[in-house]
Amino acid sequence: MLRGLMLVSALVALTVASAQAQRRFEVSLSAGGATSGGYDLGFVVTDPTTGDRYDGISFGSGVAYGTTIGYYLNEAYEVELGFHRQESDFVGRRVDGGEDEFMPVTVSHIQAYFIYNFSDDSHKVRPFVGLGLGATIFGSDDFRGSEVESESYFSGTLTGGIKAQLRGALGLRVQARFTPTYIASTTEGYWCGWGACWPVEEAHYATQFGLTAGVNLRFGPAPE
Repeated sequence: MLRGLMLVSALVALTVASAQAQRRFEVSLSAGGATSGGYDLGFVVTDPTTGDRYDGISFGSGVAYGTTIGYYLNEAYEVELGFHRQESDFVGRRVDGGEDEFMPVTVSHIQAYFIYNFSDDSHKVRPFVGLGLGATIFGSDDFRGSEVESESYFSGTLTGGIKAQLRGALGLRVQARFTPTYIASTTEGYWCGWGACWPVEEAHYATQFGLTAGVNLRFGPAPE
C-alpha cells in the first residue's frame, strides 16, 4: 500500500513538473497605426453654438501602440491580457455630409484574449489567431474648454498575426486587430404579430482596425 502511494505520488510529481516545464509567459511591446470607423447616432443633434446638425461620429486614423502579457496553457493555447491605444480625433459628421473636428481623443482597449498558436514549439515562426473581450475607453482632456469624462463600452476583438523567435527570449510579433465596440441601440420601428407589437432596435458600433509590430519576449523553455 505504501509503495503504491509513493509510486502514485512520484507519477503526479513528474506530471506536474513536466506540465510546468512546458508552460511559459510572453510579454510584447508593439506600435503601428489604426483607423477607427464611426457610427450613426440614430438621431440628429443640433449644435447650439453654430446651428450645425450632426447625425454621426467618427474618430479617424492615428498612431497605435500597446502591450500584452500572455500565459501558455499548453503548446498551442494561450491566455493574454492586452492594452492597446490609438491617438485620434473626435469628429462630428454633419447631416449635409461635411465633418467638423472637435477635439483630440484617445481610443483605448483593455481586453482578455484567448489565443491559438499554430504549428508547434519546434518552429521558429508561428501564426496565431485569437478572440478578445473587454472594454473600449474613449478619453479626452476637454471639449471647448470644459472637462470631459471618459466613456467605457463593451467590445470584442478578432486578432491574428505571426510570432517569430529570433534568439533566446527575443522575438518579433506582427499583429492585426479588428475591434467592434457596442455603443447603443435605437428603435427603428415596431414589428407586430400574434396580437402584440415589439420594438425593432438597431445596434450601433464603433469599429477599429489596427496593425502593429514589435518585440516579443518569451520567458521559459525556448524552442530548439
